[in-house]
Amino acid sequence: MDYSVKSMAGAALACIALPALAYVATPNPAAPFPPSEMIYPGTSATRAFIAADPYVLNIEGQPITAPLQGKARSYDFGGDIPFVNPATKAPDPNVLQAWDPTTRLGTNLSGGLILNKGLTDRVTKMADGSLMVRHVAGDGLLGGTGRSSLVSFAVPPRTHVRWEMVVAFGEASGANQWALTKYDTHPVLFWELKSPNTTTPPLSAVVDTDQYAPSKLCIKFQVKGGKALTLTSLPTVHNLPVATNIPIVVEAYLDEREPADGGKGRIKLTVNGVLVADLTGPTLSRGPNFHFTNFSAYSYKDTVTVDNTRAVFFRQARLLVLP
Repeated sequence: MDYSVKSMAGAALACIALPALAYVATPNPAAPFPPSEMIYPGTSATRAFIAADPYVLNIEGQPITAPLQGKARSYDFGGDIPFVNPATKAPDPNVLQAWDPTTRLGTNLSGGLILNKGLTDRVTKMADGSLMVRHVAGDGLLGGTGRSSLVSFAVPPRTHVRWEMVVAFGEASGANQWALTKYDTHPVLFWELKSPNTTTPPLSAVVDTDQYAPSKLCIKFQVKGGKALTLTSLPTVHNLPVATNIPIVVEAYLDEREPADGGKGRIKLTVNGVLVADLTGPTLSRGPNFHFTNFSAYSYKDTVTVDNTRAVFFRQARLLVLP
C-alpha cells in the first residue's frame, strides 16, 4: 500500500505544547492496556461484543442500567450480517438514520421499525457483502447536515475495547463514485464515539481529499475527552486510494477521567496494519449520558442540499470489549 503518516513524535510534541490536560504519546506502544473494570458476559478478545440484560454501565463512578429493550444486542454491523439478528429476532443496531427520498424527510428508524432491508437505500446491506451508509446528491438534510448513520446501543465505559473496521470510500465508477472535492470543503465523518454530553465526539475519524495528493484521500483522527477544551488532531494518514478496502483498528481504554485523577484512558490507532498513534488521556466525554458508536456518511460542513453522493462501504464494522 502506498501511503504515509505524519510521525508520532511530531504529534506528541504538538500535544505536549497544549495545556496540562493534553494527550501525550505512550512511551511504550507495546505495553498492554489496563484490564476492563467492568466484565460482561459478552466480553471477548476475539468476538464482537454482545450486550445483555442487566446491562449496567459505570457512568462517572455510578452504576446506571442502559436499556436494551429486553433483547441481547450484538455489536457486529459490517459485511453481510443482517440488521435483524436471526437468533433474537430483534435488530442489533439501535438506530438507522438517513434522508428518505419518498417522504422527503430526515428519518430515524429504531426498534421494530428496523428491518433487514435497512433504510431507503441509504443504510443497507449490499450484494457484495458490505454495509453501505450513504447520502445521495440532492438529498435533504438530517439534523441540519448531510447525514446517514447506523447507531449502536450504548458502549460500556471503564473497559478495554477495540473497533475493527474494513472500509472503502465510494466505488470506482457509477452512481457511488467518490467526488474528489477541494480539501476541507466536504469532509466526511465516517466513524465516531458520540454522546449527548457534548456536541463534539470524544473520538472520531474523518475522510477527505488529500491536500498533498488531490487524486487520493486522507483520514484524520480526532480526540476530545474529559476536561479538554480543544479538539486534538492525531496524525493524518495520507495518499489513500478511493474505492479500496482500508483496514482500521481503533483500540482504546474508555475513561472520562484525567490521568491525575486515576484515569486510564488510552487510544491506539492502526491503518493498513501500521501504527499511526498511541496516546494516553481521556477518551470519553464527561456527563451523565451514554456513549454510542456511529458508522456514518456525515458531511458535517454540508448545511444546504448535498451536492455529492458519499457512499461508505463497511466490509467489517464491529466492536469488541476485552477482559
